[in-house]
Amino acid sequence: MLKDIGAANLSGQGARSNGPATLVDHLPSGWKERVQDAFDGVALHLRCLGRQDFLCAKLFALCDRSIDLDDCVALAPSPEELVAVQAWLEPQDGNPHWPAHVQNTLADVARRLGYAI
Repeated sequence: MLKDIGAANLSGQGARSNGPATLVDHLPSGWKERVQDAFDGVALHLRCLGRQDFLCAKLFALCDRSIDLDDCVALAPSPEELVAVQAWLEPQDGNPHWPAHVQNTLADVARRLGYAI
């Protein structure tokens, strides 16, 4: 029997993976209103974060755990999207070195995409 865990349920409740559970409280304001349908079938309805919120989540993972570099490059964020993510991402960690780490990481992504931010 399938359990309805709700649209964009990132809390991990009722789900097999709760990896993004800690991020749900930190996503940009209004993220729930930007969730998009990914698949709508007879027995399954999948929703996903909107692009900007998804970029925030993926680039946060890259900065926080050094994972998802290939995904972040494949998403090909524009310079404007990277600047917007940077503004959201820099205050997400209290470590005094975090903002510089975010800047360096996003600059690396930008360089790999052929531009600088």
